[in-house]
Parts: sequence; C-alpha cells; structure tokens
Amino acid sequence: ADFNAKIRRIDLATEVGAPVLAGLLLFLKTDSLPLLGFWLIAGWNILSFFPELWLIHSVLKDNPSLAEEKILVPEVYRQNFLNQLLTGWRAFAREPAALAMLAYSFLWLSALSPHGVLLTSFLKDGWQLPEWEIGIFRGLGAVFGLAATFLFPILVRKTGLIGGSRNCLWFQAATLLLAMGFFFLGERVGQLGFLLLILFSRIGLYGFGLGEMEIRQRSILPGSRGRVNGFAHALNNVGTLSLFVVGILVGSASAFGLLVAFSCAAVLVAAALFQRWIKFNNESFK
Repeated sequence: ADFNAKIRRIDLATEVGAPVLAGLLLFLKTDSLPLLGFWLIAGWNILSFFPELWLIHSVLKDNPSLAEEKILVPEVYRQNFLNQLLTGWRAFAREPAALAMLAYSFLWLSALSPHGVLLTSFLKDGWQLPEWEIGIFRGLGAVFGLAATFLFPILVRKTGLIGGSRNCLWFQAATLLLAMGFFFLGERVGQLGFLLLILFSRIGLYGFGLGEMEIRQRSILPGSRGRVNGFAHALNNVGTLSLFVVGILVGSASAFGLLVAFSCAAVLVAAALFQRWIKFNNESFK
C-alpha cells in the first residue's frame, strides 16, 4: 500500500505541477529567441530520454534474467478479435478479484470528475462559470486525489486492505449522493456545495483505486497478469465510452441532472459489487 501510494503520489504531483511549470516556461522569451520557452520544454523532453535509458539499463543490470527472457506468444493471440475477447473474458471471470475489478470499472461510468469532459462542459455552458474558477476546480481535483495517497496507507494499517478499500468506496458514494442533493438545491450555495463534495469524493475514488490495484497485485498469478489486467483496462475504457453515449442521449445542459443521478447510481452499483466480493474473499486478504 505504501509503495503504490508513493508511485501514485508522484503521478498526481506531476499532474498538478507540470502544467503550471510548462505554462510559466512558455512565457519566457527574448528578442532574439521569441520561442525560448518552447525550446526549453522541447529540450527537457529530449534530455529526459537519457535518465530513462539509464533506469532501464540499471533494471537489467540488477536483474540479468530479464534480458535473457524469451517472450513466447501464446496461440490465443493469433486468434481473431472475437475469440480473443471471449478468451479474455473467461480468464478475467475466473480470477478471484474479478468482482473487485468490475466494481472499479463501474466507477468509470461517473461523469462527476473534475477532469471529466462532460462535467467541464456543463460548468461552462450550463452554469456559465468563469474559466479561472473551472481551472481551480480541475486543479484541486488532483490535489484532493493526492491527499488520498497519504491517507490510504494509514487507513490500511488501521482497518486492513479490504476495510480501507471498502471505506473509501462508500465515502465516495456518500459524498456524491450529498453532491447530488446540492446540485438540485440550485443557487450559488448549491453550486459551491456540489463542487466541494465532488472534490472530497476524489479522496474516496483514489483511495479505492489504490486498494483495487493492490488486490490485483496480490491475487493475479504472474502468468495471467498481462491478459487479465489488459481486459480490466479495456472494461474501464468501455465504461468511459458508455458514459459518452449516455451524455449524447442526455443531450442538453438543462438535463445534466439525469447524468448526475446516473453517475451516483453507477458508484452505488460499484459499492454493492465490492461488498459482494468481500463476502467471499475477505479472509484471503487480511
């Protein structure tokens, strides 16, 4: 839990800091070099290749067997797309953590994300919030997610992996249900309450994401990890695609409340699926 949280912390800190740093660099210019900031960013990307190359070499140096390992392509990868999909589903369904992974996939059906295209579009077109306010809201989404990387390891030490993951998921569900209440309240107070509770829900979302990641790490056998994790990732993408389809069907900003209710229902389904998984797998992860 600590290691996963640290990796996620680096990711989120970069998500918050890198756009700010890049934006400031783009303002740098001189009379002779009007694109100085652009060239600094380009140079940074080129130079970053070398430490990345060094890291790969250091991994191979510490683990020489990785350089000698031969990759065998299973026969299943030579099948057509439909057969691969069916085979992937069977492999996924056999995994002890299948329901936990499916629960996480349902969270991708929620439009209530500070970084989500649908919510951002509604805030701009429906509520007509100024861009600086939307920008702060989106940035704080990553900050609240960053807070989860500090809180989740503490929660795991106190309540265990299963208990910590469950508490995070139900915390997300509770905050989003309250956010829905504020959404329909209307007025400025309703807007602020809605946005604030969505930010707090990110703590639950990112906390559960860390828990689900560790559950997969501890339960999926090494020989099956690529196929099972790939299928789980595909399910998440299907959730995102399905959300966009629902957004198209909802259509106008005035009907965004339907999407809010749909998002809350998806998170509740995720919590119910995870509770179902806990019933049969709690002993294995204590």
